[in-house]
Amino acid sequence: TSLYDSAAFGFRMYYSNNFVIKDSKFYRKWYLIVNTTDESSTPLQDVNVSTYENTTGSWVLDWYKLTDSSGLVLNEPSIQYLENITGRTYYNLNISVTKPAYESNSTIIYNISTNIQINLTLQSGASDTLPPIVTLISPMNQTTTNLTNITFECDTTDDVLLKNVSVYGNWTGTWHLNMTTAITGTSNSTQFNVTGIVNETYKWNCLVYDDSDNLAFDTSNWTFEVNTSYSPPTGIPEITIIYPSNNSYFNQSSLEFNVSINEEVDWYGLSISGWANQTMTLNGSSTGAN
Repeated sequence: TSLYDSAAFGFRMYYSNNFVIKDSKFYRKWYLIVNTTDESSTPLQDVNVSTYENTTGSWVLDWYKLTDSSGLVLNEPSIQYLENITGRTYYNLNISVTKPAYESNSTIIYNISTNIQINLTLQSGASDTLPPIVTLISPMNQTTTNLTNITFECDTTDDVLLKNVSVYGNWTGTWHLNMTTAITGTSNSTQFNVTGIVNETYKWNCLVYDDSDNLAFDTSNWTFEVNTSYSPPTGIPEITIIYPSNNSYFNQSSLEFNVSINEEVDWYGLSISGWANQTMTLNGSSTGAN
């Protein structure tokens, strides 16, 4: 049976051709059980169960509780209607369940009229709102090649699931999508082979979508030059560290490194034990960097 099942009543008192109404309020309630499980039907403990009612025209919190070790909120009194001397108002109930690392779920009960159990399933994995991370690999930034067939490579990671990756560039005269390939998993390395690129300096990047259609380019475009007359250096370059000198000691937190090399190069990098590699700035002749 319901918790309460009786009539509302009121009093009227007359005086000097006027009257005052004093009435009681009567709520009819039923027992509500909320059962929560994950997608494999395993009970979920500490799910926040919130019930809202909308007699005022908007949803207002009525009560909330956490589920027990069996995934249940048991026998919680829930209103069917309010009755007083002016009439009866029926309630609609919005049952919402939330838990960290799970997607929320809800259902609406229109005019609860008996004791009832609501079963709600929460899907593991919160909604994915984070974009993928894209890292350009090759051709390296600000490099020159004498090849007209170029292999573009980019790496990407995602916290949930990758969907596809595309290479963009301007070697047709305008910035454009060149090709797209489907990928999966949470990390991927993809190569694109583009043929017939003519002599010029170009920019390129990779665009990646994850399975929730979050998208990202690398943080900046990379550039490369095609020059069919270019002769790549042969042999191993000789590098001279100009500053700091060997076995130096410093009591400062910032330091500028200077190096020189015996031939023109496309890129300099600095590697220090325990620190991430750093790209150095080339000088005007590309034979030194800091």
